[in-house]
Amino acid sequence: MVTLLILAGCGGSPTPGKTVTALGAVFGVPASWTTTTTATRISATHGDHLVQVTTFRLAKPYEPSLFDRARPEIERVAHQLAVQLKATTTERTVKVAGEPALQFDLVHDDVVEQVTFVLRGRTEYQLYCRRAKDGDSSACERLVKTFRPR
Repeated sequence: MVTLLILAGCGGSPTPGKTVTALGAVFGVPASWTTTTTATRISATHGDHLVQVTTFRLAKPYEPSLFDRARPEIERVAHQLAVQLKATTTERTVKVAGEPALQFDLVHDDVVEQVTFVLRGRTEYQLYCRRAKDGDSSACERLVKTFRPR
């Protein structure tokens, strides 16, 4: 079963930010957002808006040369989530911390749930953001742009 938290909103305007450091990662969020950290998840919220990083342990070590071999499994997970949500999916390869990562926009009802899969060593980071379909995506973009595994 797909283990992704599907929670409430993402958004925000270009505002001064703060740096969140936990779970072997660092990323930026708007300064006024509240952060919460658990053993496997970092969440930043402001009202109904949310960005989140969740970690999972990989069965085998990952290195960037394995990207094409890892792609089918990541696509399978994203497809399962899309089916559960009855969502349409847009997939793209993005650079996160200088390396390729797969990003999916899952669109259903009036929301976009964006999940970016970042693999490093024995850790999978799932960068998650939820926003209104026509809402501000700047906090989502900030999460992906500033995320760095440590």
